[in-house]
Amino acid sequence: MDPWWATLAEAIQNLVAAAGIAIGGVWAYYRFGMRRESETALAIELKHSCIPYDSDRLVVFTASIENKSAVRVGAKRKRAPAYEDTNERLEYSVDLLMRPVPPGLAVRTQVCWFEGDDDTSPKDGDIEIDLTSDYEIGGETDFWLEPGETYHLNSGVVLPVGNYLAMVTFVGDRSDLEFWRRTFLVQVT
Repeated sequence: MDPWWATLAEAIQNLVAAAGIAIGGVWAYYRFGMRRESETALAIELKHSCIPYDSDRLVVFTASIENKSAVRVGAKRKRAPAYEDTNERLEYSVDLLMRPVPPGLAVRTQVCWFEGDDDTSPKDGDIEIDLTSDYEIGGETDFWLEPGETYHLNSGVVLPVGNYLAMVTFVGDRSDLEFWRRTFLVQVT
């Protein structure tokens, strides 16, 4: 028969282990539930440079995609289309769409990519560029970012001088509802 202090020590040891498991469970819930550490998040930036090319300009775009989440973020593998709904069709999972800003707009006119609920994208005349063309394998996009990584995706196009709206969209591989986008003003001079 064990002495009474051995039984007490075993009971305390079991109580401390149970408390540790409970505290670990609460901590895990806090980290992944309350802080949304299982959620994905991206930051998108777009820069460009222009040089004369005949009477037009050669414009090189650099899209910086940064994974701000604590989990891996992948681009949708399917191409052509990577995303489609009633008003929009994107051919590529990391897509750059461009359109000229219409001339002659009145002062205080809001310039938006989607002008109304029934507006479609892309419109005739829009330019669509695949920013992950270097990551195509067997007709699918093979591109992802680990937590904290930033990739710089480049592409060039010849454009006439003018002002353009540019929209970068990243379609994630988890679902069609996982996408990020940002619109930029690009001045080609």
